Parts: sequence; structure tokens; C-alpha cells
Amino acid sequence: MNYKNFLLSLFAVLFIPFSMIGQDELAYDFKADIYIDYPYLSIPRSTLENANTLRDLNKHHKSSWIASFKSVELTSYQNGQKVVTPSKDSILTQEQKQLLKNADYGSDINVKVIYMPKNKLSQNEEHEMNFTFTIDPDEAASYAGGYQELKLYLEKNISEKVDYKKLNQHQLATVKFTVTEEGQIINPHVLHSTNDEPTDKILLDAICNMPNWIPAQYANGKKTKQDHVLTVGDMNSCIVNLINIRKHTTDFQE
Repeated sequence: MNYKNFLLSLFAVLFIPFSMIGQDELAYDFKADIYIDYPYLSIPRSTLENANTLRDLNKHHKSSWIASFKSVELTSYQNGQKVVTPSKDSILTQEQKQLLKNADYGSDINVKVIYMPKNKLSQNEEHEMNFTFTIDPDEAASYAGGYQELKLYLEKNISEKVDYKKLNQHQLATVKFTVTEEGQIINPHVLHSTNDEPTDKILLDAICNMPNWIPAQYANGKKTKQDHVLTVGDMNSCIVNLINIRKHTTDFQE
């Protein structure tokens, strides 16, 4: 065997198997699943019980922006009545912690911060920052038959019907929908298309034809609506970073 043929043989041995493995892995990565789609700022009640600073309420808050605080107000509702609790800095007072603990289930909590920004301007003025967060339900909405039944439903109504060859590597299609307080599926709509209209219809039909779910609820039994998102395709897609799917449905159902 001459040197040229040797190199060609070596190339075939080293690279062809890896190419074949890559194709297998690509096919394996494509799947259909459903996740909870959380609001931009939402916090489990257990986290609130241990909150001590603004940073605990909003991970995006950075004290490095602030030269000094003028006031920090937390506002929510207790027994239907609006309650405002002030403090002088980013450390939560006992009254504010009590507000977090006793806020009505399902009510938003608003935070207003008046501060002097950290900069080198000769004329520095007070700034105001506001953010609002919700408290996560204690029990997430769930498919009536449990997660294993949900997987079977998705397999029958999506996996067996979708031609995954129409989806590219790192492509992820998503369909958002809401489970109401009664467990009904409402407002299904395509967030990120497959770029194939018949395939998008398969995904929408699968969501629209699902039976009622068990609705999300708080510890006191109050039911609440909750958003979810169907994902179909490659979960290595950058689209995952555009949807807030902190927790998977299996966290609550298995």
C-alpha cells in the first residue's frame, strides 16, 4: 500500500465512524416534552421564607449599581387589603419579611427602590427602580393521568406523526398554552415555528385535543392558572434560553 492510499484508509477509519455516531446522536436529541413556563420573576414560597435581601427577591438586582439607598418599599395584599412596608436599604425588615409570609395567595408583590446611582457625574440625581414578582403555586398543574401517561400521549400524537427530518439540528419548536383554574387548556399558540405549516398544525392539534389537567394550586387550596410550553426538537437549541423553564413537570409528578 502506498503512502497516499494509507492516508485515505486512515481517514476512513478515523472519521467515518464519528460521522455516523453524530447522525445517531442527532436523531436521539430530537424529542417532544412539556415544561412549566414561569413568569420572568417568580419565587417558590419556600425561598421567600429565607429571603433577607433584595437580591433574594430578584437575582438581577445588583448593588454595584447603587451608591446609596433612599428608600425601599414592598407592596402587596393581605386579606384583600393593600399593605406597604418601607425600609432604608436592601436588607429586608421584619415587617417586610412578614409581608412576604402573609401575602394573599396569587397576589403580586411590588418592589420600589429609590436610590442614588453609582457614577461619576457632577449632577447625580435620584433614580427609581421597580420590579414585580409572583409566588409560585405550591403544586404545579399536572396531566390527569400523571407524567408517564403524558409521555405516551405525546408519543402517540406528536412523535409518531412528526417527520423529524424536517427539523434541523439545534432547531426547537415551541407551543405555549395555559392551564386554567378549571384545568382547561386555553390559548395554545406557536411561539417558535417548525417552519413547516403541517407540522405546526400537528403540534397545535396535540395541545388542543388534550384532556383537562389537574390545575395548579396553593397550599390553602386556591387554584390558579399556569402557563406551560411544549418543546419539540433539539433541546441543545439556543431557543431554550428564550423560555423560562426552570423546572420540569417531572419535579411534581414522579
